[in-house]
Amino acid sequence: MKQKLPLSNYQLERVNDIRNWYEDVYRPLDGRAPESIRYMTLWAVFNAIYNVADYPRVKLKSVNPDDDGFIKPYIRGRDEDTKLRYISRRIAQDAQFTNSVLREHREFITHLAQRTPEVRQPPGTQSIQFEHDGQSYTLELSELRGIASLDNRVILDNGAVLFQYHHLELEVDGNNLPKDRQKFFRQLVFMLYQLRNNIVHGGSAAFFMRKTELTIGAIKLLVTFVRYLLDHPELLQPDGV
Repeated sequence: MKQKLPLSNYQLERVNDIRNWYEDVYRPLDGRAPESIRYMTLWAVFNAIYNVADYPRVKLKSVNPDDDGFIKPYIRGRDEDTKLRYISRRIAQDAQFTNSVLREHREFITHLAQRTPEVRQPPGTQSIQFEHDGQSYTLELSELRGIASLDNRVILDNGAVLFQYHHLELEVDGNNLPKDRQKFFRQLVFMLYQLRNNIVHGGSAAFFMRKTELTIGAIKLLVTFVRYLLDHPELLQPDGV
């Protein structure tokens, strides 16, 4: 079993900065700013937290002089999907926290699990047939659940709109808890991330603000994640090599 490495001084400083940012920047917006602004500010706090966890993987990839002759170090950590999967695994370690998340947010989580993606299709479209790498696929629109991407879409030859989406399978055990905690939190985090992308890349601030149930629930759930991670910075400790 890999041992956890201690947080570096830089990471500890960043956690303190993030905590101050949450208290001094996000909290004053609560109830006073448009929902889309509150959500994006809150996501920026969450993003900073999971970047702290990823810091040991940040490396100098290359040095590329630009067209103006300036030396430009190219420094990157892991890709966004990998970072989100990593932080969701850390959140999933705590069974008691899982229980509290379901207890406090069950109505909204149920809404996410049952929500139908809203994508305008040609009249009469009930399914989408498409091919990729020699494999044929069919999406039955009546069976899909989740949140659709507003920008990652392909218009097929028949006019149907093929879209990327994230979903949540709410599978619980006899104690009404998720059967697979890692899967549960991963899917929750990626649904919240899809909302973030729809605001930034899809230009859907107006869409987000119209969806009152989605708006309020997403903000409350993300606040729960942020406060939990700020209260438990040990979850950001990197694994030993």
